[in-house]
Amino acid sequence: MAIKLKSVLATTLIVGSTLFGATPSYAQNPSGKALTWQGYPLPVPSKPNIVRVGCGWNSTTSQNACNPYNGDTNLKKKRRILCFVPGNSTVPPEYEDYASAARPTNWQFYMGWSGGEVGLTNPVRGTEITSKAYADKMCKAQLQNETAVMAEHHDAGGGWSYGAHIHQNSVDKHLLRGKQQKKRFWTSINDQNANPW
Repeated sequence: MAIKLKSVLATTLIVGSTLFGATPSYAQNPSGKALTWQGYPLPVPSKPNIVRVGCGWNSTTSQNACNPYNGDTNLKKKRRILCFVPGNSTVPPEYEDYASAARPTNWQFYMGWSGGEVGLTNPVRGTEITSKAYADKMCKAQLQNETAVMAEHHDAGGGWSYGAHIHQNSVDKHLLRGKQQKKRFWTSINDQNANPW
């Protein structure tokens, strides 16, 4: 009897730790969706290391291609994580010319220069990104840079899009350069419920 009770107790402890102590293997956002961004066509074609990433525009619906308030992409989908390495590089004159021409009023907010670098991880299901810390860890591993983090909607101080240099260890750099614009990347936001977790 004592052996049976011990066996039952051990089983109960294992089940209990799974139910209450273990990290869930799925994300928690109740909407079932999360925010994604994309790469834009090169701002400065002669300098392919300068890119712009952001929400994008849906020409069919004449609306933003992303939803930073409730998420826009099903968490069951596999997408690359957009990573960001903070920096203090000055805005390239060519990028400023491009941004100010595209949006003469307040380009710094909507198309600002981040001063840093962006990169991509290999594709991952949104349901696997259970926390910002988990996404940051993936970015650090992919870019081999301890300051790398999951990109955030406001990294350049404004929102919706920003300019940056491409990190040398990024995968699929052509996607950051606006090739295949339908390819989108998991991106975080710090003041809305549109993250995978």
